Amino acid sequence: MMGVMYYKGQGVQQDYVSAHMWFNLAVYQGMIGAIKGRNNVEKQMTTQQISEAQLLARNWKPKHESKSLKESKSFFEQFKEKFGIK
Repeated sequence: MMGVMYYKGQGVQQDYVSAHMWFNLAVYQGMIGAIKGRNNVEKQMTTQQISEAQLLARNWKPKHESKSLKESKSFFEQFKEKFGIK
């Protein structure tokens, strides 16, 4: 999982902001175990870093978007609906 790699610096430079972003994306995909990873990395982060990671997750798009993905709702809108965020 990308979040773990960035959290521990395995094969990449350790980066808590990127780790948090990847954990958030994993949670959105239904990987409930990623919540624990996200919570653990948050303990190492400032409020500003957490906000940055959340913004990155909201704006994240795959490199090669399919036409259907481009036409779909934004990642953040889908996330808000899935988790009942207003």
